[in-house]
Amino acid sequence: MTFNRVTISSLFMALHFHGIGLYFVLTGIVNFKPSWLTASYQLITLIGFLVFSIRIKEYKKKLTKIRLFDIFYILFIVISLFEMRKLDTSFGYLLPLYFFTYSLSLILLRATVYRQVLLIFQYTTVLTSIASVLSLIQFLSGNLGSVADGRIYLGTSGNPIIAGYVGAYTLSCCFLLFISKKLSNNSNIILCISGISGLAVCMLSGTRSSMLFAISSMLFILCSSINFRFSKSTKLKIFPNHVFLSLIAFGSLILIILFTAGNIELSNYKFFQSISYTFNRLFSTFTAATSDGSFGASALGRVEDYERTYNAFVDQPIFGNGVYKSGYAHNFALQVAADFGVLGICLFIVPFFIWIYQFIVILFDNKNQHITSFRSKEIERNIFKSYFGIVLLQTLFNGGFHGDLYRSFFVLAGVGILLSMSTEINHDR
Repeated sequence: MTFNRVTISSLFMALHFHGIGLYFVLTGIVNFKPSWLTASYQLITLIGFLVFSIRIKEYKKKLTKIRLFDIFYILFIVISLFEMRKLDTSFGYLLPLYFFTYSLSLILLRATVYRQVLLIFQYTTVLTSIASVLSLIQFLSGNLGSVADGRIYLGTSGNPIIAGYVGAYTLSCCFLLFISKKLSNNSNIILCISGISGLAVCMLSGTRSSMLFAISSMLFILCSSINFRFSKSTKLKIFPNHVFLSLIAFGSLILIILFTAGNIELSNYKFFQSISYTFNRLFSTFTAATSDGSFGASALGRVEDYERTYNAFVDQPIFGNGVYKSGYAHNFALQVAADFGVLGICLFIVPFFIWIYQFIVILFDNKNQHITSFRSKEIERNIFKSYFGIVLLQTLFNGGFHGDLYRSFFVLAGVGILLSMSTEINHDR
């Protein structure tokens, strides 16, 4: 019975955390998107997760154990909801409703147990893979929606950023499975198809930060795998062939796309035009200038947002200016600083970066002395740690370039999953 509760609860959370991409794809296929459906979907999946999780002994124990940082986060949530009463009526009741839902996901996810996290990883990989494959098929058949500049979005979402992160997450998780576990040839083929589809969707979305997230997570997984394979705590001293095959396959794919993106003859095809457009946007992030100034203007616009919100923080450094009073920062740390000042930084940002330090300690602890629940196979422990690295990088890139804590489920849900590891730290060792 406990196994069924773990399995079903993990499926509900997977649907909430990264099933939203498939939800948008499917509602787009049937052309059905009432305004209440998305909020209902996210609330129902959260409630389903809680109903089945609360009867798991380990989960209930973690959920009811309140630590100092938990109090900080709860205070931040309460203060934010209180401040939202003062917002312009154009936001209506939707912003407090969505923020409450995403905050609830943080509170519930912080108590997830080891078995749940591993299943959430597997289920979300399947869900995002299906979404990526279906989206790529729709694009190739000319049935996938796009915004004015040609960047694709998933189904009814209307947002290329979601497409970018669904694709990047698919690629990262498939790469982790491919490089970490010895699977059958059929399974490896499926992982390759899913990973390539995720890469294509990520690039076609034109979302620069999601591409950086994908590249960073793959490098992180590779380094983590090398550290694991050659650590003193494991007997796996031989680097398996499929690790090299995965590097060759993904490396060759990126080189091929780089070549075709700049090939004049191939640029007549819509697919390669979109890829070329994405690379131009990515490179302009660093150069902040192009021949026509369009991509550079986008990058420079972010810099202006950062400067504006930083100046707002300097003007009201203690308690801030209030939610969105200084505009939209496109960065969750700056948004909190501008909206709530030092108070918000102490309640949310400082605990978050302290947890990052704890994660680094855990990552390089090959003997797993800091984690009380690491009693499983060595390869599972490596996957567990690497998956947290993926979630951390997704949270940093999405929150650092797009999301804030009020409207982005990626950020708060990601923080919740990350906190679930910190609650496992054994401070007595």
